[in-house]
Order: sequence, then structure tokens, then C-alpha cells
Amino acid sequence: MNELIPLALQLTQDGFALYGDPMPFDLSVEEFMTYSSDKGMRRFGTISSARGRPVGEIDLDYTPVQLEDTFAEEDQRALAAASA
Repeated sequence: MNELIPLALQLTQDGFALYGDPMPFDLSVEEFMTYSSDKGMRRFGTISSARGRPVGEIDLDYTPVQLEDTFAEEDQRALAAASA
């Protein structure tokens, strides 16, 4: 899993490289990199907790869904704070 994070971050950098300076909408590559790595590592934590568990047990585990809901709530709060 540790091999995937650098690839995901590279995709973010490659996306920003398409635009050059000035970046549209004053977007920050550093902010996106921080966001991507934070969310990616948290998702990997959820995935790694499933390793070695029976499939039936994993299917009944709603932790990944709860994690995505938590991400959505965090994003909503961050957007509300940024627009205030």
C-alpha cells in the first residue's frame, strides 16, 4: 500500500502541471497534496484493518462507509470556514 501513495500524489502534481502559473482560482498544489495524502493514508488504514479478516466479517463492517461520511463532514466544515 505504501507504494500507491506516491503514485496518487504524482497524479495530483501532474494535474497541476497542466496549468502553470498563475494557477486558476488560486488553487494550491501544497493544499491538494496535504489533502490527498491525509485522506489516502486514512483510507489505507481502513483497508489494512481488513487484512486477514474473513470476507463475511468485512462485508458487515461499515467502517469504510463511516469514514467516507466523516470525510464529507470534515470537507463541509472546511468549506464553510473558508467561505465565512
